[in-house]
Amino acid sequence: MSRRVVITGMGAVTPLGTGVEKFWEGIKANKLGISFIDMFDTERTGVKIAGIVRDFNEEDYYDAEGCFTKKEAKHMDTFTKYAVIASHEALTDAATDFSDLDPYRIGVLVGSGIGGVDLTLSEYSKFLQKGPSRVSAFYIPMMISNMA
Repeated sequence: MSRRVVITGMGAVTPLGTGVEKFWEGIKANKLGISFIDMFDTERTGVKIAGIVRDFNEEDYYDAEGCFTKKEAKHMDTFTKYAVIASHEALTDAATDFSDLDPYRIGVLVGSGIGGVDLTLSEYSKFLQKGPSRVSAFYIPMMISNMA
């Protein structure tokens, strides 16, 4: 049995830019999204390069309809914020409020192999410096990849 899939909107948060338009312009301009890692010391790592999202300011999305509040953002890892913002852009791009559709037949597809790397590093640092009682109770729910 074949099923129809219709993509009505797109969203993107990428190393080439936040938003489908910036992403596409970057592709057309043959820009690289890969750069040297400068967020932490890579001297003892085998990897020195990564695709880093650089033009992201989460405050631009506080209280935006369909995104998140400042309070909600405190309980989200960066990768989850990226997913919410890209999803919001896709829904906006679809140019509909979906009120005429069955909500059980609508979805957003997110691809994520791993999540919460930033959070894992910061919580591990807390664990080492201040002990296990200082690790956030939200650590696991915030870092698992299906949170996106």
